[in-house]
This record gives sequence, structure tokens and C-alpha cells, in this order.
Amino acid sequence: STIFAVLLSVFSLNGAWAAEPSLLVYMSPEQYRHPTVVGISSLYTRWVEHTVIAEDSAIRALAGHFSAVGACEVGKSADVIAWVKPRLVYNPVSSTYYAKLKVQFHLGDGRSLASYKAEGLHGGALTSSFVDSEVGLAFDDAMRQIIAQLQADVSVQANIKKAIAADFTRSPCGIVAVLGRESNPSFFEF
Repeated sequence: STIFAVLLSVFSLNGAWAAEPSLLVYMSPEQYRHPTVVGISSLYTRWVEHTVIAEDSAIRALAGHFSAVGACEVGKSADVIAWVKPRLVYNPVSSTYYAKLKVQFHLGDGRSLASYKAEGLHGGALTSSFVDSEVGLAFDDAMRQIIAQLQADVSVQANIKKAIAADFTRSPCGIVAVLGRESNPSFFEF
């Protein structure tokens, strides 16, 4: 009877996990081609691959809230797609990295759920060998704010559960680039 109880609990856990939505993080391929240059142009500048850092931060932050989280790749689909739009600014006077994020959440078929914005910051010297880590901490700060907004939005949670219950058709994750375009292409209104 002990073995039966253990098997029953394992199967019930697997059933609970299956009900949780999966998520893929989408970033425009164009973003990967444009790293950010930070610093003072006449004194010292540095190129930062902010897109890769922001994607990693988003995947880690969202992993605790969805059953499976990964990066969008050709042909992959999920219940929810998060279109992450990062921007990085460095203030040399205060030695601070400002990580600006806009994250648009879509159902796996491309329907829009919500859009959130956040700005994280973290201090760091431009000449440090830990620039990527410092930029990552700024993006982690912004993602904490995005997660708080997502958790507070009960309508988004309800729409995700409703769509999963209806067993909707999931499209390849890149569909958000086609269906999720905004009428106003401006990045931030901070």
C-alpha cells in the first residue's frame, strides 16, 4: 500500500505540472545584430551583448512561474510567448546601468494578453571585467518588476487558464512578430 501511495502522489504531481502553462521567450532576431555601446565616446566605450543577457534574465525569472520555459527557436510552440524588448543605457557620471524592458505576453496562437514595462538599475564600472554580470543584475531587477506586474494581473492568469482549458492551437513562437506588432513603434515612453 505504501508503493501505491507513492505512485499515486507521483501521478498526481505529473497531472498538476501538465496543467501549468509552458512559455517561450521571443526576441527579435534584429536585436541580436545590434549590441549596445556604452561609455563616453571620446574616452572609453565598450560593446555589451545586452540582448543575450536580457534573454537569459527573462528565462530565469519566468522559470519559477511556468512549467517549462525556454528560448524561441524555429518551429517551437508553447502555451504563452513572452516577447522581450530590451534596451540598455549607461550613465558614466553615476556609474549605473539602466536596463529597460518591455515584455509583451501572448497566447501561443499569437493573441495578445498584456504588455508590461520596467526599468532596473545596477551600479558598475565600465572598465570592470564583470560588466556582463552587472548588466545582468540590472535586467534581473527589471524582470522582478515585470513578474510582479504579471502576478498582479488576474485577468491575464484567467485568460491563460481559459485558453489551456479550451485546448487552443499553438502556433510557432515567431508568430508574435507578425501578429504582435504595435501601431506605435516607439520603444519606451518613460
